[in-house]
Amino acid sequence: MRRATPAEPVPIENHCAKVGEFFAGNQFVNGKNGALVIFLPLHPLENGGYAYCNQARRVEGDDPSTWGNLEIVGDRWVYSSDEVEGKKIYWRTINVFSGTDKIHFEVQRSEDGGLFWLYDAPGRQVHGSPRRWLALSFLWLKSCISGARRAQH
Repeated sequence: MRRATPAEPVPIENHCAKVGEFFAGNQFVNGKNGALVIFLPLHPLENGGYAYCNQARRVEGDDPSTWGNLEIVGDRWVYSSDEVEGKKIYWRTINVFSGTDKIHFEVQRSEDGGLFWLYDAPGRQVHGSPRRWLALSFLWLKSCISGARRAQH
């Protein structure tokens, strides 16, 4: 019987800054530039959170995407967007952070304007998981925005 070995650590380097009204973060994974993620604060939410629009730019120079939406209320982050390929489909990814190393996430889609949501991919990311870089990416984004928001006040 073979024992599982722990995954090798993934070197991650993050550079975050508030530039004018924008929050920007550039992440390097294994020494390679992953993406520049840009957040533009929009307005406070009635429930105490804050709304942003966001966009990721990859080094490969992909065509620019449209701005997505992000609502942050405490440890609950909801990314949302839509796409049109014949029929308009709404997407949202809900991330709920717990502690400094865990994220519960759900990817959902709606084909009826957001009245009914179908679950595409529920799951959980933990620092020690094989896809640890993904959890670290979201935790990094959380620390970038939280730190920049604190610096504003």
